[in-house]
Amino acid sequence: MDAARRDLYLTALGVVRYRPRPAHGDAAAVCAEVSQQQFATDPAPMVPSSAAVPPVPAALSPVTEVERSESPLAALREQTRTPVAVTRAVPEIPPEPAIVPVGAPAALAFRIACWQPAPDLLVFDALPAGGWPDRERMALLSNMLRAIGRLPGPLAAAEVIDWPPFAGADASLAGARESLALFVAGRMATAPFRWLLALGEISWHCLGADSGHTVGTELALAGDARAILLPGLADMLAVPARKAETWRAIRQLAPAAN
Repeated sequence: MDAARRDLYLTALGVVRYRPRPAHGDAAAVCAEVSQQQFATDPAPMVPSSAAVPPVPAALSPVTEVERSESPLAALREQTRTPVAVTRAVPEIPPEPAIVPVGAPAALAFRIACWQPAPDLLVFDALPAGGWPDRERMALLSNMLRAIGRLPGPLAAAEVIDWPPFAGADASLAGARESLALFVAGRMATAPFRWLLALGEISWHCLGADSGHTVGTELALAGDARAILLPGLADMLAVPARKAETWRAIRQLAPAAN
């Protein structure tokens, strides 16, 4: 049977004829045409701006760049990745942002400056990661210590406690509390002290305080030592009225009060 007659019979029977597939170049052209038509009619793909991040305690919330030089609370780092929309001839599926599991500890990065100006007194001041006490902070702290009779001579350079201690180490608040507790216990064993002035909220929280604690609150430490919660040196320099709060909390340590 010739091809023309076979086609006629198959058409009458309702049989769909097999058609040879177009050559590679033709197929590519057809696909490109279909994709361009679809991109022109479909709405633009939605690109999520960021992953959902679990809230962190208010006292440890991140701060703006303006506050970054003044408060170590800027240490909180969001671990999300924001997808970037790219203009292409054909729309792409945006990359999935990194997800922080609900309940995962927030990562912290900060530095605590430490002094022991008198045998019975230890001082902590919270700083941003890599920060160092400047001249104004040192002058203010010197005045505070003289007022309570705890600075017989010039104020020595600070020791520093960095958190995390090295790249890739645990950076959680729980880890910071454990690390600082070990530091305090070690200092108590080598140079026993009676009082610890905890300046700045990062210092407070690393010593075990929560968001309900306020300036002047005392926390029990190893042995008979006690920590007094105070505003950070940077806070007092930025808001001079906070110096009055500080004096009310520490004047009990002045010689005349004993």
